[in-house]
Amino acid sequence: MRRFIIALQFLTVIPFYKNLKVNEEDLGKSALYFPMVGLFIGGCLVCSNLLLSFFLPRSVVDGLLIIILVLITGSIHLDALADTVDGIASGKEKNEKLSIMKDGQVGAMGAVAVFLVLMLKYLALAALPEYLKNQSLLLMPMMGRWSQVSIAYFSDYAGLKKGLGFPITRHVTSLIFIFTTIISLLVATYLFHHRGFIIAVLVGLFCLLYSRFFKRALGGVTGDVLGAANEITEVAVLIMILVNF
Repeated sequence: MRRFIIALQFLTVIPFYKNLKVNEEDLGKSALYFPMVGLFIGGCLVCSNLLLSFFLPRSVVDGLLIIILVLITGSIHLDALADTVDGIASGKEKNEKLSIMKDGQVGAMGAVAVFLVLMLKYLALAALPEYLKNQSLLLMPMMGRWSQVSIAYFSDYAGLKKGLGFPITRHVTSLIFIFTTIISLLVATYLFHHRGFIIAVLVGLFCLLYSRFFKRALGGVTGDVLGAANEITEVAVLIMILVNF
């Protein structure tokens, strides 16, 4: 339970215990609960969807759901996406890319990436038929958090100094990876049947390729790279739900 709360506080802005003492191992092994935190976030979105749909037009509700998702997470993954894209798009050497990512200032490419991701999320969510909306709102954030666990398992840490991604890459064990994978596959299959299983498999393949790409580009991953994967996965999941397998 303690590590679930750590994962919840790490991935959201919900402050359960402000003075909770967290060491490196606790933070890293809290990855066991990342998909469950994703389901919690999805549950908040489903409740918001049900409530807002009573008195607002569908298009406005979809826009508000994206805003709520950003607010719940404190936009940490969008910031990570911007930093990652700025670093990779710079075309510089590995250490210079890492320095750009660590700098924190959003460049033009990073800003464009954030805009495109938010736009695609909104368009995909708006295109979903109503009967798939709530299941999609549950699956999207869960798969995003599972992608972080999977990529951390496949990757080494590449930061210039220890950051938030270091404990995750160091302490995600085979047991954590297998457990989160089984949970994610079961939930995806329950929500979308064979389509959900295929989506989960494709996300797993993406995680493997993503990890290999950043091994070549940076020598591994950082917290920003993991956060960026979450955003890319969420968009990809929504789009894949729209595809007829």
